[in-house]
Amino acid sequence: MKRYLIILILFSSGVVGGFELEHWKIAVNYLIEHQNQLSAWDQWSEVERRDHAEATKLDLQYDYYYEHSPIDFLFTRSMGQLAWMKWILTGAGVLFFLIMSAAILHLLFPEWRTLRLLVVGYALAFAVAALLYLGFKMIGHAGQGYAISRKILGALQSFVPLMLYTPAGFLLKQKMKHE
Repeated sequence: MKRYLIILILFSSGVVGGFELEHWKIAVNYLIEHQNQLSAWDQWSEVERRDHAEATKLDLQYDYYYEHSPIDFLFTRSMGQLAWMKWILTGAGVLFFLIMSAAILHLLFPEWRTLRLLVVGYALAFAVAALLYLGFKMIGHAGQGYAISRKILGALQSFVPLMLYTPAGFLLKQKMKHE
């Protein structure tokens, strides 16, 4: 029973952490996508950046990229730093969900070598994403390669791998009982 309570806490923490990570990524993407066209961004003060972002927001009932509660720290960053932050957040998200998924799988299947298989799965998916992006970039279609790679990396920043490995773990456990 205690083990399932820990799994519930880990899963809940992953959901909350995923929402917070998404909040930061939306805020960074909004600034990159909507403010990057300004050559003056890097010369402006934090207040000027915030005021401009507020003044140029899309006037829609729901705009996925508009940040209703902006993160003030981001207005102190240059456009180059925001671009780096986007990649840092992606790496942190992949690592966060790898750790959360590994912990949950280890609690579900302590005798199963989940960590190794999960890490290999993550590494393969990451490699496929990188190779697809590079391949598309080499043939002059970096935008399409980025879109595909982004979907793969997005899956790694969620419990999708956990949802695939959990039934596989039960099947493997069942198979081992019958051998």
